[in-house]
Amino acid sequence: MLSTLSTRLTSLLISCLILTACQNQTTTSEMVYEVKHDGITLEFNQQLYSRVVATIDGRHQVLGDYQPSDYVADQSADLITDFEFIDAQQQAVQTEIGEGQQTIITGRAVNGLLKQVQIQAYAEFPNSLFIQVSYKNEGQQKQIVTK
Repeated sequence: MLSTLSTRLTSLLISCLILTACQNQTTTSEMVYEVKHDGITLEFNQQLYSRVVATIDGRHQVLGDYQPSDYVADQSADLITDFEFIDAQQQAVQTEIGEGQQTIITGRAVNGLLKQVQIQAYAEFPNSLFIQVSYKNEGQQKQIVTK
């Protein structure tokens, strides 16, 4: 009887670990925003991790898992990769490249560091997105960026 109870408790523990892992995985892998352009889509999850989806002959091909596209290292050598999605804004732009569509996605890290991902798409450049990332400290503490 003790062996049966031990087996049941072990099974319950394994089930709980699997459920916890699955819950954690879905919170980081659900898309919250996407930028689409001819033949390419850039998807972002809640932590502003991104992944690329190519469209070839009308079929969507996911090119990898969500992952940080960039990071900041602070004075303690900690890598800051998680930025909670705040919002996204779109607008038409006219640049030296031409007329296009610009999307700005904003997120914030727990230390107050603000991240903005600026993505531009141009009709003259199908299958291409032009990306620029910037950071701004909006926290209460001074941040020293080392990388």
